[in-house]
Amino acid sequence: MFHVYKHFLVLLVFYFALVSVLPVDMAQAGLGSIIRKAARKADDGGGAISHKLDVDGLKHFDVEPGTSRFGLATNPDGSINVKSIDGKELHIRSADDLQGTLIRFQKRLKKTGGGKALFFVSQNDLFRSSKSTSLLAKIDGLHVITGSKTSLPVSRILDQKGADTWGVEIRKGMIAASHNAHDLSEALFRMNHTFNPADVHVVSFSKKAPDFPDPINFAASGRVPDPTLIDPTRLDRAFKVLRGKKLIVTGKVEGGVLFVKTRGGTVKRLPLDDLRTKAREANIDLIILGGKSTAQPGKKSFFGRQDGKKLSAAFATERYGDFLVALGGKKKLMVMQLDAVDESHVVWRSMPDSAKASKGLLKRMEKEPVASSLARALVNPVGKAAPKEDEDELSIELNAKSKGWQTELEHRIIPGIPFGLQLLYIVNLIAGLLAWTTSSWLWEKIWRSKGRSEFSSKWSWFGYRLVRNLTMILTLMGAIGILLFLFQWLISAWLTLLAVLRIITWPVRKLFGLFAVG
Repeated sequence: MFHVYKHFLVLLVFYFALVSVLPVDMAQAGLGSIIRKAARKADDGGGAISHKLDVDGLKHFDVEPGTSRFGLATNPDGSINVKSIDGKELHIRSADDLQGTLIRFQKRLKKTGGGKALFFVSQNDLFRSSKSTSLLAKIDGLHVITGSKTSLPVSRILDQKGADTWGVEIRKGMIAASHNAHDLSEALFRMNHTFNPADVHVVSFSKKAPDFPDPINFAASGRVPDPTLIDPTRLDRAFKVLRGKKLIVTGKVEGGVLFVKTRGGTVKRLPLDDLRTKAREANIDLIILGGKSTAQPGKKSFFGRQDGKKLSAAFATERYGDFLVALGGKKKLMVMQLDAVDESHVVWRSMPDSAKASKGLLKRMEKEPVASSLARALVNPVGKAAPKEDEDELSIELNAKSKGWQTELEHRIIPGIPFGLQLLYIVNLIAGLLAWTTSSWLWEKIWRSKGRSEFSSKWSWFGYRLVRNLTMILTLMGAIGILLFLFQWLISAWLTLLAVLRIITWPVRKLFGLFAVG
């Protein structure tokens, strides 16, 4: 049997050599996260209409009666293919072609009784190149496909640095500035992600705070909970207790510092980078509301009466997007921009320079007659920049888990253990059970079994066997079940091959008396 042990030891060394290279990355986000990172590079979220213009996919989108639907696909040279729902296709190479095409479409719509056209483009084609972007930006009624039957309005806006980017209307009252398909994917995931309002804590900093804040929030939907008191000098301890929760902190944001007035009346300086880092370490979603006042929330008041109403409306929602829109107020069009921090956490910020963005959009609208209706919403009807008082509204910053890390945490069966390791353990268990014969043989070498005669009763013997088998399943199979299955399969394959050789060589051995194979 030495040859059996020899092959088994070779496989054992190979197995642990392979596994030894995984823990560095797996300890951070698990094997599942590594796979998702690779898949994200190939995922364009194209939806129903790909580069080939799936005309049948156009029929799935719900539109108002009398609205015509057209599919768009961009080409490497920057040109655009336009296909109608009846299969007719046009090729657009320049702005002049675009204008002519839109005129022909309008004439055709009038003949058919329709007066509105919507154009659908995949996420991959939307961000394909700057050449195609210049043409797509001139199309009114442009929608980006986010699913087999879902799409969202899109237009060009200015980001916080004054650069042109795509603005996707995630929901009414909220636009996500997206520079690439990854930004849009993060926006769709985070703003549509559900959460329990009972997990949201409104923080009030106080030196009289208890050593360990209460992590349980019993606030009903639509009711702002009593503030959770936190000692600003003991953030590490408080964040550890509130691990995995969602915290709202308020104050005056200036120069990378959050100024807050504690319950004792003293103004405390809290570096924002320190707050963000501690929140990320505790997997806390941190929402920072910056205003003019350093006042902290109390049992009966917030910044002021108006902001208290916003909080009440926000706590009646169950999705991040609705929550943030409610915080911004009904009259404000919120533009959120993503600033990536690392693979596990990202930062969303509401654009503070809405007036500047509006001015830029106004200039573009004056030059381009075919302007987006979404862009028009960013300026008032008389064509002036946004009122100055809009700049004084709350600035909103959301520090949240990234799509990959949030998914990783939700997939974990046992908290604290990477999903990849848990998945590997489960696969090992299944493989080990399939290789029960080999597993039992090896376990016998490790823990020699006892006979019935060594026990005073059948129940004690039954308990011994139960404990022994469960230990084998949870330890040996969970650790090297895949290897045991592979080893048993190789032995079975070898024995099968020997049996086939015996059958094939039987006539020769019978006639010439050759020695038997094996």
